[in-house]
Parts: sequence; C-alpha cells; structure tokens
Amino acid sequence: MTRKAEARPKKPMPASVRAKLREIVRKAPWKASTAPEYRLVPHSYVVFFDSVARWKALDRAIRRFGETRVWIWPGRRSKSNPNGGKVYRHKYLILGPWCYWSMWPILNRSKAATLQPRAKTPR
Repeated sequence: MTRKAEARPKKPMPASVRAKLREIVRKAPWKASTAPEYRLVPHSYVVFFDSVARWKALDRAIRRFGETRVWIWPGRRSKSNPNGGKVYRHKYLILGPWCYWSMWPILNRSKAATLQPRAKTPR
C-alpha cells in the first residue's frame, strides 16, 4: 500500500483546543444565509472575524481535526443525480450541535444533523 492509500488515524482534539474553539465560534459575527436556495438547509457564514488570528485558528482546526463528510443541498432529482441537489464534500469540524467548514475566505456553519451519515455518503 502506498502512503497516500494508508488511512491516518484521526487525532483526538485536546480539551484546551476545544474550549478555545468554542469561545471563538461563540464570539464570531455569524450572518444567516438569506439566499432562497438555502431556505431548506439554513446555515450561517462569516467572511472574517475582527481578528485574522482567530479566523486562521478555526480554519487550521477544521483541517487538522475535521472529518470528510457530505452535505447535500436539496434540489430536483434527476437520473444523473438521484439524491437531488448539489453534493458538497468538505472537511467538517463538529463541535456540539454545529458543524463548521471552510471555503476560503468564508467559514460556514450549519447544524451537524444536516450532514449525511458516514455510511451513506454518495460517491
């Protein structure tokens, strides 16, 4: 097996890092997405915090401790897309009831329950 094919064990997040991240996301100026297409899957976003260091800390934590999952934006079903809508595969950091993901320069959050279960991720 090549190095890329080997699965790296996921590192557990230290409690001190988790506490720092919870404080960062609690103080962040989240804006609700008001686009009509997101009516069925509400989420919030932030472009930058008042501090670039806080933004980078959350982005780094998503990359380091997050897990790759699927988030499906509802839409019309078709033969080519039986699940309907767009399928987004990102690395998500789950903190309590929320999941966070990064799409430079935007950080997003949604309810973790909106993610697809790991066993049922469409390819």
